[in-house]
Amino acid sequence: MNSALEAAGSHEWPDKPRWAPDGRTLYFLSRKPGGYFNLWGVRMDPLRATPVGEPFQITSFNSPGLMIDPDVGVSEMDVRGRRLLLMMRKTTGNIWTLSGVDR
Repeated sequence: MNSALEAAGSHEWPDKPRWAPDGRTLYFLSRKPGGYFNLWGVRMDPLRATPVGEPFQITSFNSPGLMIDPDVGVSEMDVRGRRLLLMMRKTTGNIWTLSGVDR
């Protein structure tokens, strides 16, 4: 699998490599410096397990409102047929105001 991750090229943190069922695409999670994790893929020669072309971005998550879980140590990804399963995180917040606190 190390040679498969080398196919990710200069990505900052390629992780969770998963082969497509036909062995022609390697999917992985990666993030740009200071950015969010996204799903990437790279076409592969199935006989040599070497990359064919450059990695391509599949998702474009760029907000804490909905993102691929950044805790990659516990996060998982799965490829089944024509579907990919990603663990997502949704971050929300509230602002509360109190009145009369100076009484």
